Amino acid sequence: MNTDTADRVAHTLQPTGMLDRVSGPQLEHTIKQLVQTGARTVLVDCSQLRLIDSAGLGALALALKDLQAVDGNLILSDLNEQHQLLLELTGLDAVFTVL
Repeated sequence: MNTDTADRVAHTLQPTGMLDRVSGPQLEHTIKQLVQTGARTVLVDCSQLRLIDSAGLGALALALKDLQAVDGNLILSDLNEQHQLLLELTGLDAVFTVL
C-alpha cells in the first residue's frame, strides 16, 4: 500500500491486490492513524485492486465513520465495473464519494 503524506491534510492510499479480511483492517488502521495525525480527506485509489469483499467494504465503512467523526471525507477513485456494481448492490454508492 502506497501512502502519499506530502500534505498533512489530504492523503492518497493505493491498496493493491485484494481488499479483504486481512488487508481491510490494515487499511482501516492506516486511515485511523492518518486521522489522528490531522488528515481530513483520504482518497483511496482502487485502480490496483482486483477484489473487494464484504470485509473490505466493512473496513472502508469504518474508515469513513472515523473520518466523518472529524468532519472529514473518504473518497474512492478508479473503481472498476465490478467494484462499482458491488457498491450499488449494497447501497454504499450513496454513502461514499466516488470519483
